[in-house]
Formats: sequence, structure tokens, C-alpha cells
Amino acid sequence: MAPRRGSQRLRLVTLTSDVGSAYAAQMKAALIAGGVGASRIVDLAHDLPAHGVREAAFLLREMARAFPRTTVHVAVVDPGVGDVLDQIKASKVNILNMLEFTERQANAAITYYLEEILEDRKRAMRGK
Repeated sequence: MAPRRGSQRLRLVTLTSDVGSAYAAQMKAALIAGGVGASRIVDLAHDLPAHGVREAAFLLREMARAFPRTTVHVAVVDPGVGDVLDQIKASKVNILNMLEFTERQANAAITYYLEEILEDRKRAMRGK
């Protein structure tokens, strides 16, 4: 049975990353294993600067215009915040010197705490 026009199998998929070509091949293999035809996968770039979130956003914004509206754009860029979040320990007093963090790392830490506060408030409201 042939896939219907507009189905997931017929959509183009673009890949953009900061991981280099070897890991990009692994991403392609996962897409192919999931049913995306190899000829439907388009590499935009895999040599973005490490942690280049802004560069990836710019590239995607500019390149997406040339693709059909049904295209799925996949970007894999490590924002470089993992080590900061690893410093945060649940149920402990955490003292973090925000002056030592990059803007992205500080945003990640603040977002983590705000999400925790929001979840605590939701639990408290449900308990009333």
C-alpha cells in the first residue's frame, strides 16, 4: 500500500546540528528506521559552532523559506547548560554564583527553579 500524499513518509525532513557528520549519520539512521525515506532527508548544516543556538535559529529561519510548509525541521544543538543543571541537587540548599555562569546557563538555572516553584504552588492549590 502506497503512503498517502501528505503523510509523514512523504514529508521532507531537514537536519541541522552542531554534532558533526558522524553523529548526523546516526540521526539519519534513526529517521530511516522510523519510516522516513532516505531521499526525504535534507542536511542543512552539521558544522555549526558548539552551543550555537542563535546560529541554528538564524539558519533555520532563513533556510525554511525555501522548503514546503509541510517540511519538518529538526535542529540538534547543545545549549551547553548541562553542567549547571548537574550542580542543582533536589531537596538540598543550592548556592549558585550566577556571576560565574554564561547568560544561557543562568537562564537554565532560573528556569529550573521557576518550574519547581510553579509545581509546588500547583500541588499546594490541589491540596486545599
